[in-house]
Amino acid sequence: MTLKQITLAVNDYCNNKCDVMCQIYKNAPIVKTGASEFTGMLRRQEFRDLQEVAITGGEPFMNVEHLNGVIEGMIEALPNLSWVFINTNGTYPERVGKFIEKFAGKVPKLTISISLEGTPEVHNKQRGVRSFELVMSTIDVVSKSGRKNVTGSLSTTITLYNADVSELDYVRCVAEKNGFAHTFRMASKSGTYYHNENTGKDEQIPPKKVEEILAFIAQHYSEDPFQAMQTRYLRTGQTGLKCTAGSDFAFVQADGKIYPCIFSTRVIGGKAEGVTTSVITDLGKQEPCPCCTECAVYPMMNYGPSENRQQRQEALIQLR
Repeated sequence: MTLKQITLAVNDYCNNKCDVMCQIYKNAPIVKTGASEFTGMLRRQEFRDLQEVAITGGEPFMNVEHLNGVIEGMIEALPNLSWVFINTNGTYPERVGKFIEKFAGKVPKLTISISLEGTPEVHNKQRGVRSFELVMSTIDVVSKSGRKNVTGSLSTTITLYNADVSELDYVRCVAEKNGFAHTFRMASKSGTYYHNENTGKDEQIPPKKVEEILAFIAQHYSEDPFQAMQTRYLRTGQTGLKCTAGSDFAFVQADGKIYPCIFSTRVIGGKAEGVTTSVITDLGKQEPCPCCTECAVYPMMNYGPSENRQQRQEALIQLR
């Protein structure tokens, strides 16, 4: 078994307070896995075919020295690395600019994904801090980087605060103006990643709002394979994809524990020993399957069995 994509949390603390959807900010700002430990893990055979690494937190840019060390080790350890995707809440524009200068020439493709939840008031409310202006500055830094292999993306999590197509359209327009991609998904619970399994904040988006969002997707995202899958998921509760969590992709938590995906409670390895469970025959037993998030759906479509690519095409046809 050799993984093709991983999501790696370099830390599990944050300077935003997204209480409605995430409790990571309650964690102490402690480095749980050193950069050299991550590098040692990634040198193992099961990671040698990794093509994509999505860096996440917490907020990765809170500790730049640690982040840089992880990225440097990752580049050294992974000979087939083609794409580094880093998630940020956008509150450190200067650090993001320096990061681009440092690493854009060292990887084939670098994407900076910035969280933007809607118009200024709505964004600040959902994020729990007044960060809108910093986010806009970060967007400006990325859009003006001048690097052909650097792309930007805006990311929105839909909650009761911003479940309105006017908010989504605002972010879509900001993305379009800056030449960015835009992606969004419904808020979800994960004790492994978001630490929000016991918050009690499980309010459902009203069906009328969901229908409006589905119409918005059909109007503006008819060529987006993830949104095609999300449409199918919101209508039926299924994506139709065969899950390959733990075989094609995995999640590495900040403490070095390895999980099949961000929702799983099943530990399949660790930073010292690598992946110890190479075949999982009971997906869904310790994971709330199915799910519909980009970090799972894209690897399923890109690296999963051929029927997943067929499902992708069928979903796109249905969306159009």
